Amino acid sequence: MMGISDITGPMTPFEATQAGQKLLFVECTHTYHNAVQSGIQRVVRNILRHAGEVAAERGYVMVPVVFEAGQFRAADLSRVLNDKLRPLETGSRLERMQASFRAWRALGGRQKVLAAGLPVYRGLRRAVATVLPFEPVHRFLYAHSRSFGLGWCLALPVWTLRDVKRRFSKPVAVVIVPAAPGDGFGFSMDAMGEHAGNVLLLLDSSWQLDLWSAVVRFQAKGGTTWSVIYDLIPITHPETGVSLINNDYYLWMRGQLKVSRRFAAISRTVAAQLDGYLTDLTRNEMPPMPWTVKSFYLGSELDFVDPDLSPRPEIRAMFEGGAHVFIVVGSIEPRKNHSFILDAFDLYWKQGGTARLVIIGRHGWKNDVVLARMRRHAMAGKRLFVCRDMGDSELNFAYLNASALIIASEAEGFGLPIVEAFQRGLPVLCSDIAVFREIADGKAAFFSLSGPSCLTEAVVAFCAERDVTHRRERHPQPWLTWRDSTAALLGVVLEPCVQRNDGIDSAGTNSD
Repeated sequence: MMGISDITGPMTPFEATQAGQKLLFVECTHTYHNAVQSGIQRVVRNILRHAGEVAAERGYVMVPVVFEAGQFRAADLSRVLNDKLRPLETGSRLERMQASFRAWRALGGRQKVLAAGLPVYRGLRRAVATVLPFEPVHRFLYAHSRSFGLGWCLALPVWTLRDVKRRFSKPVAVVIVPAAPGDGFGFSMDAMGEHAGNVLLLLDSSWQLDLWSAVVRFQAKGGTTWSVIYDLIPITHPETGVSLINNDYYLWMRGQLKVSRRFAAISRTVAAQLDGYLTDLTRNEMPPMPWTVKSFYLGSELDFVDPDLSPRPEIRAMFEGGAHVFIVVGSIEPRKNHSFILDAFDLYWKQGGTARLVIIGRHGWKNDVVLARMRRHAMAGKRLFVCRDMGDSELNFAYLNASALIIASEAEGFGLPIVEAFQRGLPVLCSDIAVFREIADGKAAFFSLSGPSCLTEAVVAFCAERDVTHRRERHPQPWLTWRDSTAALLGVVLEPCVQRNDGIDSAGTNSD
């Protein structure tokens, strides 16, 4: 059985409390269970990698926790920080099967249904679209779930049943289990007598977890809660996401406002958006309430780079030859604008351009059409390449051997690939949106999203100005390390504040 000292270091939380030290609980449920390396999971891992040391400098003991069976329980930090993809890349067939089985077991019930049914659903939809190649049929099959179509018809019963369940369900008593032998978790936060001075940081993508009852119990014992806000895209750009996730996020935000209203946003742009959203809510839908919004920036290192791991030959081949190579890094989903980028490069190649386009990103959502377009493209395997399974070592190779990064998002909370490129001296061409101006103004070239030709012109200008023979020359632009980022976040979260009766600090509405 895993002891508490194996989870938190030489001093247990109970010993730390008795010694007068305060505790910082960092929620990391999805990263603990999932093997995803990028996006929010990369942030969670790297913050946790440095949070223990940074918290100790402020007199806190850091404890990673996961939400399990209705309560927050201490988790094994090494499991969160471990590269879960390595066994899949290097292990035997049996090890790969075992890893896949463990990943499947970690999924929740609804996630299992989605994982099993989604390929079947997409296959049937594609078959119907092939048999009935008429525009009205395609509009019905591929309509957004908020508009009338196949997705809306399938989602409606789910929404109805969930609303009924929420309306009539009764609170379920939580059985507090300090430690269950063999389940891999440590003590429950509920087992502690009080939490005066302790802080719970909801760092992971926790909006699909019904965790507010556990948060209320923590606060009732004197604890303070903060939430990291990565973006408001499910609210501001719902058409680019999945309706179930959008609805979960909306409900999560409402639950947050009822329980704890301290937010740390990953950019000043997101902080301002959140402040405006909360202002509108309190003006139109909810009673006036105090809140605190602060901001910090993310770091830039790739944490799973292995210098001894060579890129696959097919990856190397993408970057060989005497032509410029542009890379696109990010999950393949609507708001990343892969179709816009393909349109721009179709214009560029039609004009006689010879540069290559390498698209690097895992499977997202609502991408059937664009993925099919990539597979059938006349330049596929010649000047257009798609890689959806790169680890950090190969991604680092791509950053070091490309000519430039292109990021054409219509909405982002930050833009990690931009600062990852900066750290490695890779030039950046990015869409002209507010958060990219905040992060990259004066360091990157911007293009308008008004039409694909704007990106085409930016690519042509870049190729004309940059000698392809020098495309691997690098002039790194300094950016924050993940330790710097962690220090900034914990500086916000652990900053002493004057408590009021409502549990919110006296700063009230504050965005910086």
